[in-house]
Amino acid sequence: MIEILVEEGQIVNKETPLVTLESDKATMDVPSPLTGKIDKILVKIGDKVSKNDTLAMIFNEAEQGEQKQISAKIPDSSSEIIQSLDNADEANHASKNKETLQPPTSSKNTVRTSFASPSIRKFARELGVNIANVNGSGPKNRILKEDIQAFVKTQLQTNSTEIKNSKEIKSQLVKREELQKHGEWVEKSLTKIQKRTGENLHASWTNIPHVFQMDEIDVTELEKFRQEKAIDLKSENIRLTLLAFIIKATTTALQEFPRFNSSLIDEGNKIAIKKYYNVGFATNTENGLVVPVVKDTNQKGVVQIAREITNLADLAKNKQLKIHQMEGGCFTVSNLGAISGSFFTPIINPPEVAILGVSPIKIKPLWKSGGFIPRQVLPITLSYDHRVIDGVAGAAFTKYFGEILSDIRTAIL
Repeated sequence: MIEILVEEGQIVNKETPLVTLESDKATMDVPSPLTGKIDKILVKIGDKVSKNDTLAMIFNEAEQGEQKQISAKIPDSSSEIIQSLDNADEANHASKNKETLQPPTSSKNTVRTSFASPSIRKFARELGVNIANVNGSGPKNRILKEDIQAFVKTQLQTNSTEIKNSKEIKSQLVKREELQKHGEWVEKSLTKIQKRTGENLHASWTNIPHVFQMDEIDVTELEKFRQEKAIDLKSENIRLTLLAFIIKATTTALQEFPRFNSSLIDEGNKIAIKKYYNVGFATNTENGLVVPVVKDTNQKGVVQIAREITNLADLAKNKQLKIHQMEGGCFTVSNLGAISGSFFTPIINPPEVAILGVSPIKIKPLWKSGGFIPRQVLPITLSYDHRVIDGVAGAAFTKYFGEILSDIRTAIL
């Protein structure tokens, strides 16, 4: 029997399957020996063919631009497999043993391996793909090279997001029986926010190449100014914290370095640089970490930003924060200033490409005017996506950000 896989007038590449030969025991594709145009098909479905029978006429354009008529025959490279169709089942059996990295799960999958040419099977083996798991898009579900490539791409994406993450998380879990060997323990469920946050952060850490740029900023003058103004605003129930100045300084730095105000798009081939400035700040609540977002910070002063921080933080702690108040962030500030620590490395919050970690102010001796004097120093860590931002830009950002905080008049102006 014979199955015809191409049509007259069709352009084919070298190794493109032309026909399928069948015997009582096996099925084998006959590939084209060259690239060209199918001029005439000389066989019909159901015809019996033997080695060196002419199957079709192919026009091939020579290097000089002349048309050359070539008779497409069963290639010698396949003769050892198909010269005796009685031995073809043995060849198929050998190829299955080589390509089965994952054993077929059903008889359907095993049969489907016959619907691919030898070159396609070889290509699959080189990529470590079990061809039985690939769906064909060619005639009668025949597997093409493009199907193998699409399968590999899908597997890579799946592994990097769901399967890989799931396996890594599960590998770190401990069984109850193991805990009971060592003492008593109390079980407590994670909140929905904690579980969702954990999943997002794990995906971010796994998929984003983080770089951490650390620095220390002299904020002595800023703290004097802030404390003076905080007294005046206390009557208005506005908490003028350092965070308001940090968000304003961050906005100014984002305007100076637009790549930090971007997101990856087009499967990571392009970035979208945003013309708006929305800065989120991490807030701890009883149910877990949430990130309210202050919108349009480039259009607001420090006092207005402080007022919105106060309102959003209160809403978060009272479980009244709305979804739209946590959306649209361009950059996030994670502030541990009210707790403890020196430096920490915050994880980027996708689709953002950077996040700033702020630690508590320390009193340190700094060299000024020919001697060491005590100054208030703010430790910061900038985490950024190395696919979008390089180390030079990261250092330039923290330097510029430090200059603004050291002289807050720069941000106000």
